[in-house]
Amino acid sequence: MTVEFIDKLSDEERRIFEEYRTLFSRLDELWEEYEKTGIDTLHQWEKDKVILMEGISKLSGLVKRLNEEINELKIKVEVGLLSQEEAESRLEELGSSVNEVNGKLKALEAAYNELAERAEIHRKRILPARIRASREELERRLEDLEERFRKGEISEVIYEKLKNEVINLLKLISR
Repeated sequence: MTVEFIDKLSDEERRIFEEYRTLFSRLDELWEEYEKTGIDTLHQWEKDKVILMEGISKLSGLVKRLNEEINELKIKVEVGLLSQEEAESRLEELGSSVNEVNGKLKALEAAYNELAERAEIHRKRILPARIRASREELERRLEDLEERFRKGEISEVIYEKLKNEVINLLKLISR
């Protein structure tokens, strides 16, 4: 940027101009760095969150299986296939396991939820600034996508995925 007007500024005006030009340039650099790091982090989060989700799923399945075993033992006692005394120690063991696994499940869910919320905060900060399309352009893209799906040019899976992405972009720029 050529600054032809700087010679016409007083010393105080020049000082203010130079100070804020430097500060705004630094803000631009910081924003670019934040955007790049943010996008890289969000991409990595999309990959790594699957590990946490799988852990939640496994622990949920284990709790369900343990509860089913508890119910099965209780039914065996009710119908007389096992005595209460025979089932009691196994029921205590299973109950203890359910409590332990539930504790791990709650901790993992809390960790996942905190990270997911923070990721969403950064996504909402970064994506609107990176979206170069207007609302009208995105709506036109959505219509084009629907037309291509109706014509059979794209599969339903691809259509749904892209449609959701465009809808999410529309939501982001509407805020």
